[in-house]
Amino acid sequence: MLSLKAHINFETGNWEKAYSIADSLFKNEDNSRAFKIGALIVIGSIKMRRGDADALELLLQAKTKAFETMELERIIPALVALLEYEWLTGKISINSEDLNWIKAVIKQSIYVADNNKFAFWLWKARKQEISLPELYEPYKLLKAGKINKAAEFWETTCCPFEKAFALFVGSEEDKKNALLIFSN
Repeated sequence: MLSLKAHINFETGNWEKAYSIADSLFKNEDNSRAFKIGALIVIGSIKMRRGDADALELLLQAKTKAFETMELERIIPALVALLEYEWLTGKISINSEDLNWIKAVIKQSIYVADNNKFAFWLWKARKQEISLPELYEPYKLLKAGKINKAAEFWETTCCPFEKAFALFVGSEEDKKNALLIFSN
């Protein structure tokens, strides 16, 4: 439950609380690898968005641990965070072998939202498209060019950064609004 709580707080922009929960999950020796992977993704993502130098190290650690499990529900979020890192920094952090493997098996994943988030970041960071059997509503709207509708979806679900990322795909005015969200 705490792992989910850390993730929800991260998604809804309450980074201090997300970081605190994730940090205690990560430091607790009794917690399983799965909890540590999720905690590393939350901590590393917050550090990445803040521009902290050690973000990549944490995200790579999460990716390594996720691949050790061979569980798509762990691997996909780790790769999503690394693709966001690539987009922000312009530095490649995922090797071709891992990327090609996930692109080949992602259609087997039942995690529609995570799959779509991966496809979104793959396009943003690497300009590579993949087709998915099912589109999650905000990504369906983005694909149809309905930027403001996608942004409304993310606002309704209280996900400010996702709203900003959706707006960043739009017009110059949308991009300005996205930057305002990012700066808050």
